Amino acid sequence: MDDLVSAISSSHLAIASAEMWFGDTDLGELPISTGSVSIDATRAVLRTCALTVSPDSSRLLSEFYGLLSSYGVEVRLFRGVPGTLIPLGVFLVTDLDYDEAGMSLTLNGSDRSLRISRARLVDPYTIAAGTDLAQALTDLLHDRWGACPVAFTATDTGAATVPAQVVLDAGESSDPWAGAQALAQAAGFNLYFDTNGLARLRIPPDLARTQADYTYSGGEAAVVIASTVHLSYDKTYTGVVASGEGTGVATPLRSVAWDTDPSSPTYYLGPAGMVPYFYSSPLLTTQAACDAAAATLLASVTGKSEQVAWTQVVNPMHDAWDVVDITHPDGSVHRYLLDQITMPLSAADPMSATARETQVV
Repeated sequence: MDDLVSAISSSHLAIASAEMWFGDTDLGELPISTGSVSIDATRAVLRTCALTVSPDSSRLLSEFYGLLSSYGVEVRLFRGVPGTLIPLGVFLVTDLDYDEAGMSLTLNGSDRSLRISRARLVDPYTIAAGTDLAQALTDLLHDRWGACPVAFTATDTGAATVPAQVVLDAGESSDPWAGAQALAQAAGFNLYFDTNGLARLRIPPDLARTQADYTYSGGEAAVVIASTVHLSYDKTYTGVVASGEGTGVATPLRSVAWDTDPSSPTYYLGPAGMVPYFYSSPLLTTQAACDAAAATLLASVTGKSEQVAWTQVVNPMHDAWDVVDITHPDGSVHRYLLDQITMPLSAADPMSATARETQVV
């Protein structure tokens, strides 16, 4: 991938591609004139897309509408340079707007988590205490969508188990994806669908590490950072208090995790002060579970919320939770955790990102 990073950091031909699939059936290429992929780690649905379809030499817009209008059709999106395309996601088509008179066709899509979320429970779903966590999540995902591709095993979770019996309620308001994410979060993991449409688990990044995923400076990497910055502290905290609740907890359990990095803008003994985020769950039945939940949430609620825009180069390898070091005009290096990314598919548009400043390196 070093060659690709080098290529996109200099003058290059940007290529975007879209494919239509219905299950394992390839419906062909989808010609698009404009579009973007939105990645947002603060949402239950990590990836969404918006596309404008253009007719090609072999198919009319009406034919594309006919192919895309069957529920279950997915669009796979890619961006890169000649010879190397990077997957941006696998999207279930959720909305279609076809203007026959105006000859326009637009669509919106969601990653595969929507398949799980909309497969609401008709009967309560029970997970026994002591069940292997990876197996419990796999069984739940397959129960809601039999073809769900899962790319994690017990090895990835350190053989973690479900600490207490879990019962997911049935009914119109049930959300199996939210239940699966809560189960993963209680064990210290993020559950999401990756750019290849695979269900994965990951541990939130260690923001105290010395190695960033990407390092940018205006001159060297041909990346220009917008001079305007928007700050919002409404959802910014300097620590987390995670506690266990419910009948499965005989003795009250609690774990407190603070941002202890003196270089962080949300250092709890610094000017930001002690601003805790409180979280409780009946799944936290051991001290270890409380500690893991507190550590996981700490990465998502600390750090100064800052709007950062790439105004030259689109890097299709970027994803949510990337750690990026950016050299500012005054020479200082700031570290950011990417929460939100808008990835354009057209060559002329810039990529933008919402990031939290986590520390001054």
